[in-house]
Amino acid sequence: MSTRIDVVEHPKYRTINVSGAVGIEVKDDIQITLFSVEINCDDVLSEVNFAGDQIKARRIIECRLLLDPVAAKSLQAVVNSTIANYEKTHGEIKMPTKTIDASKDSTDTNVSTPYT
Repeated sequence: MSTRIDVVEHPKYRTINVSGAVGIEVKDDIQITLFSVEINCDDVLSEVNFAGDQIKARRIIECRLLLDPVAAKSLQAVVNSTIANYEKTHGEIKMPTKTIDASKDSTDTNVSTPYT
């Protein structure tokens, strides 16, 4: 006899378009903050002569995950497997060369984003 588990979506379930992530070890947990980038070009486009360097962007914190180390390793395995399958189908994912250098920060933070 197999055991069945009911699966339901949380009432506030949503899809997040993630642009980057910041991770840090906090006490006995791992904290990962996911963020998106919103480009606001309304003010720029309302000008007759506009320059692209006037476009403003802002980062929106979408979600903060607090994971125990076992859950973090499970998430890592799922992400690694999914990326490997994606690259088998679509080819290697090329990372942008311009990224945030977390080593310049005084905190022990792992920043992963192609946007600076």
